[in-house]
Amino acid sequence: MGFKSKLVGKDLEKAQRELNEDPKTRDKAIKSLLTKCKTSRKIPSVCWPRLDDGFLLRFLRVSKFDLDKAVDRLEKYFELQKEWPELYGDFTYKSVQHLLETGVSELMPEKDENGLTTIVFRLSKWDSARYSVHEVYRAAVFLWEFMLLDESVQVHGIRVVGDQGSLSFAHIRATPMRVNKMWSKAVDGCYPFRSKGAVMIKFPGWFMSIFNLFQAFMSQKMKDRIVLIGRNEPDEKLFQHVPAKYLPEDMGGSVSNKNQADWTAKLKKLAPKIEADFAYLKSHCSTTGTYRKLEDDTDMLAAMDIAKVNLHFIIFIYAFKLQIEETEEGTEL
Repeated sequence: MGFKSKLVGKDLEKAQRELNEDPKTRDKAIKSLLTKCKTSRKIPSVCWPRLDDGFLLRFLRVSKFDLDKAVDRLEKYFELQKEWPELYGDFTYKSVQHLLETGVSELMPEKDENGLTTIVFRLSKWDSARYSVHEVYRAAVFLWEFMLLDESVQVHGIRVVGDQGSLSFAHIRATPMRVNKMWSKAVDGCYPFRSKGAVMIKFPGWFMSIFNLFQAFMSQKMKDRIVLIGRNEPDEKLFQHVPAKYLPEDMGGSVSNKNQADWTAKLKKLAPKIEADFAYLKSHCSTTGTYRKLEDDTDMLAAMDIAKVNLHFIIFIYAFKLQIEETEEGTEL
């Protein structure tokens, strides 16, 4: 019968032009990827129930229909889940409902003229004494899974705007280096979305000074995709990168505050489907994990020298969903 895609018009044209998608051979590609997955030693049979056509198609699209790249990403995806039971062991909407409803993450209601979807993150909404970093990231992943149900998001991609105004050492202590590295793996090589960059705003001056030093070692391409805006800089600088109509009111935009309740209501309605899709996690996830307790990192952080702190901060940026997308030629379409 085959997969029935909802892509039409400009969405389908872009999928064909940029992602090498061909409606005539789409089903054949999906079937070939399924075969590769079921013969991979890195994808256990307990994960096979998740390998439906729509799910596999996400990975084909982000890999530009390169079967080897798609299966490699899928292997990393399932490996990550097994290695991070603190995040995936309780993959339920109930476990992240409060974080999402209070606005730690927000999905903007309209795509821009290029089809990009905007996600907002507010560090101020994360009470690190109440919620672990695993729960914060679980909320983000739940948002991703909801977002990826929209085929046009798979084709056009996302951008992230993060309000870092409340950044403190308490947040950094609550985010162990190993978790940052695991999150970097999630956004760069695991999850099937096209990330078009990140704009981080309201960083305190001390952070900006450190980051400015680090920029000397960054490629121009990376500089173009990471935008940091200091705490005292005007909203207009943000609007140069993301128009106000795609931003919430608390960031100087025009998206009403009621959007938070609207989009989380839609997510709550679809949460049973998402949970059912990931029912295999109960068997797939390790019960012990590969990490020490968070408290074990306090002494390590206190002993870091300036060079290590610089690295920690940069990985912290990556932790907020930054992925630098590369094509085979090394240039983006």
